[in-house]
Amino acid sequence: MWVRRLRLWSGLVIALFVTMHLVNHAFGVLSLEAMDEARPYLTAVWWNPVLVAALYASLAVHFILALLALYRRRSLRMPRAEALQLGAGLAIPLLLAGHVIATRGANALTGLDPTYQYVMLQLWSNEWLRIKQPLLILIVWTHVLVGLHMWLRALSRHS
Repeated sequence: MWVRRLRLWSGLVIALFVTMHLVNHAFGVLSLEAMDEARPYLTAVWWNPVLVAALYASLAVHFILALLALYRRRSLRMPRAEALQLGAGLAIPLLLAGHVIATRGANALTGLDPTYQYVMLQLWSNEWLRIKQPLLILIVWTHVLVGLHMWLRALSRHS
């Protein structure tokens, strides 16, 4: 029971980060400048050392608990939603690693401020990244929505 709660809470922390990050992306409808102007307000909370630690801990815990749940399964037969959730969850770290290294890693190692103009130049200069980043957003958001759906469905059964 505590494992499920820990997976849920770690997932909710990650979902909050993802939501704020995608809200920041939504400012791109206006302009790159709007994205960069909104960024300090939408990311300031995640530069707080305590919350950054909570985010990183949540990422690690969520992934480890997903692997543990997979290991404990007697069979890989599962409902489609669960298979989608699991497949997306396992793909996310592989697709996300380069983005994290190019933004957070570059900031930590060199002090580079990864503005949206910087990120967009990187994306548009590489054909694979032009495909990978929108695919990553789709996969992450699908994972979040399926996870929320499964959690809310479980809640409705218990009430």
